[in-house]
Amino acid sequence: MIAFIEGKVIQILDKSIIVLVDCGIGYEVFVSKRLDVSMGQKLSLCTHLIHKEDSMSLYGFATKEEKSMFLTLISAQGVGAKLAMEILSYYSVSDNRYFIYTKYIKIKKSARHGGKKMREIAF
Repeated sequence: MIAFIEGKVIQILDKSIIVLVDCGIGYEVFVSKRLDVSMGQKLSLCTHLIHKEDSMSLYGFATKEEKSMFLTLISAQGVGAKLAMEILSYYSVSDNRYFIYTKYIKIKKSARHGGKKMREIAF
């Protein structure tokens, strides 16, 4: 497991960044839209690697709390890593704690998911 990554941001994409580590390898790391980064910035992220049959995806988090919330979100039925990152992009960790405490959350689906429908997630 890759526990954290430290390096320089060399590319900023829509939902991910490319981080060049000291040994010359560039990792694509999926991050929330709340992460404020700029080109050339040196950063350190807590990470979670998801390995599937046909892909490996690395997710990065500014804090341990954000990573912990991501792991909680993906444990809910019907919530995958992409939806969890979308939730973290729009709601803070403390907002998500409240949603989980009340055992209810409504998520607005983005345009990528087609429309303005609401989705309920039970914890």
